[in-house]
Amino acid sequence: MAFVLMPIFWLALQVLGFKSFMRWFIGAPSPGRAPVSHDDVVKIARLVNTAGFHLFGSDNCLIRSLYLAWLLRRLGVMCELRIGTRLAPGRLMGHAWIEVAGVPVNDAADVGKHYAVFEKSFT
Repeated sequence: MAFVLMPIFWLALQVLGFKSFMRWFIGAPSPGRAPVSHDDVVKIARLVNTAGFHLFGSDNCLIRSLYLAWLLRRLGVMCELRIGTRLAPGRLMGHAWIEVAGVPVNDAADVGKHYAVFEKSFT
């Protein structure tokens, strides 16, 4: 499913822009689902990361994170899209990841220490 939906997310982001995409995208987690364990969330995140790398290469953190957030919310998991920036030699770099209960699930546990994280979460 990720191989079909992630390109649609990418296209929608290109056409709508971030602000409009987020208005369409943000929604409450689906109610009535059986709880998903943290271990299962991490496994799902790894699968999404793998699909994203095969589809888009390594520079796809926003698309992977948007898709993962959408998928987790469909499974009833409350999560947040986090976006941060850092200054690397000669350029400004951005990065996106998903946190569940304040813990990154599709990136390193200390990812927030390497980026100036925007105060507002997006999902």
